[in-house]
Amino acid sequence: MAGAVGLGQKRPNSWGSCVGFVGLVERCRWDPWDERWDGAFVGIRGTGAHVAPSLATMDPYEPTPVEPDELPALAGDVRYEFDAFRSAAGLLLKLGPNPSPARNPFVESLNLHFRNLREFFVSPLPKPTGSHCDDIVAAHYVPTWHPDDDVDLELRAFDLKPLHKRLAHLTAYRQRVDKDDDSVLVIDMYLMVAETFARFLSRLTTEQREWFALDGMLPDTGLPISSQG
Repeated sequence: MAGAVGLGQKRPNSWGSCVGFVGLVERCRWDPWDERWDGAFVGIRGTGAHVAPSLATMDPYEPTPVEPDELPALAGDVRYEFDAFRSAAGLLLKLGPNPSPARNPFVESLNLHFRNLREFFVSPLPKPTGSHCDDIVAAHYVPTWHPDDDVDLELRAFDLKPLHKRLAHLTAYRQRVDKDDDSVLVIDMYLMVAETFARFLSRLTTEQREWFALDGMLPDTGLPISSQG
């Protein structure tokens, strides 16, 4: 792999700090209140270590409609959403139901990717103008895709507004409504998405499936995918 550091090779100066930070994540077991975090952040910044970039940008962006030749690359983004959603669901099921600081990042990840995937499957093709004209949806890949027929009933009926309110805003709603009163079980969220995603994959052509494959393998929904296309 280009740029990879193998055994016996000299690592970049920043590598030791980054490895130390990753080790700290493991030792602190995702506890954000552990005092060792303070020194870790200051240490990395002080040494100029290279860390992963965020998604935040100050550059202006003018959305334009999705072009057909962009769809193969964008399929990788769709796959990423499902893989990240599945990973978060698996980790939460492993951690169990008891609230803890360790669960919070995975709860947020699960809900974020659930929201994105639900919009991908349920939203119609966007209008050619406006802020959402560059959003990708299932119908970009399967023109005959229709939410009423192809999307899991519970996923289609799921109201994203409360989820978006909690996830994207600092809002009093977080405290006014107990999460246990209106929360959906992780396994139920997973099955809603997995069943729809398996159906979506079965509707792709052979060429399109290659766009969604990684190392020759389609995303693992845990459900059978019929061979057609």
